[in-house]
Amino acid sequence: MKIFTWLLFLTLSLNILAQDREIEYRDLTFSEALTAADEENKPIFMDCYTTWCGPCKWMAANIFTNNEVADFYNKNFVCVKFDMEKGEGIELAKEFKIRAYPTLLFVDANRELVMKQIGAPRDPETYINLGENARSEDYNLIALVKNVNDNLSDASYMAKYFEVMASADMVDPEITDLYFSETPKDEWLKEENVEILTHIEHDIEGEMFQDILARSEEYIAVNPNMEQVIGYSIGNALLSTAYSREENAEKDYLSLLAKVKTWEFPKKGETLFSVESRVLRGKSPELYIGYCVENVKSNLWDNANQLNSVAWYFFENTENPSHVKAAERWAARAVKLDPSHHILDTYANLLFVNGKHEKALEIETQALEKARAMDADTKPYEELIAKIKERM
Repeated sequence: MKIFTWLLFLTLSLNILAQDREIEYRDLTFSEALTAADEENKPIFMDCYTTWCGPCKWMAANIFTNNEVADFYNKNFVCVKFDMEKGEGIELAKEFKIRAYPTLLFVDANRELVMKQIGAPRDPETYINLGENARSEDYNLIALVKNVNDNLSDASYMAKYFEVMASADMVDPEITDLYFSETPKDEWLKEENVEILTHIEHDIEGEMFQDILARSEEYIAVNPNMEQVIGYSIGNALLSTAYSREENAEKDYLSLLAKVKTWEFPKKGETLFSVESRVLRGKSPELYIGYCVENVKSNLWDNANQLNSVAWYFFENTENPSHVKAAERWAARAVKLDPSHHILDTYANLLFVNGKHEKALEIETQALEKARAMDADTKPYEELIAKIKERM
């Protein structure tokens, strides 16, 4: 056992020590980067970031320091990075229509966009695949846009097309409609086509989405991500209608909401709760609190994160004894489902305001220990522990 433990420690230590390289960004203007790309026959890789973007910082610390990613990018690209809110970055953001962060751009020596990704996936292999697509003459953005009309009958090609275009937020609705209009309905459940359905926006009242609802179990069996697609699509459609600037926005929202309530779909309660509570919260805290008191247990009882979110809102925004006690019950349920440090902290705060000091100290101590183990910020936990001890 001791030998095994020592070998495990050595293996982990070597793995940690082995991560000693990072993407080497060159101190170049964009014009100079284009010149280097031409001379070296390499595309430009550009990290488009802002100083306030948390995922940008995470990606810089955890992905761009991965040896495989660093070696691949340093070898195959002219690597540069720009703050999109300063200096040259401001004009580059306009030129390449960058509206979300982080965004990764790949540009050839002719200043043409060859690949784009919005967001920060957690898997390093994703970034290598992204770079491979950028270098490919078949699967970069230029080639995909040029050849898509010739491949509308090729499900595998179209799955690749929609994957790449979706990561760049460049899916053309006309191509979507054209592809599925030429694909027989009995083929919509093919693996490649269901994969495509996870990448596109949906008209929830349209034929395609209604078929997804009618056969939701079959679609989810092919690709489990379809469950999330269904909930997101319905929630997004309702909120977009509710917050529309159209004169009849509220009437249209209530009409669509009434229609959606007649549908059956996975996690219906959670989806509708998320939408209705958000709309009411925008109107007044009292309406939101009243809705939550009536609907939390029947809709969120198996969702730790949503329970925790509602409980924390109550902790911060109401002193009504019955409301705070209800929030304590929700927080206790959230802890049972997911005893992570931030959820334990919510529960401890509610126990404290409800006068249960010994239990609050016990729970917040657990939260502190878990936060330390994850190298998270422990200051709020330490402050609450000190406050609890003062009252005991």
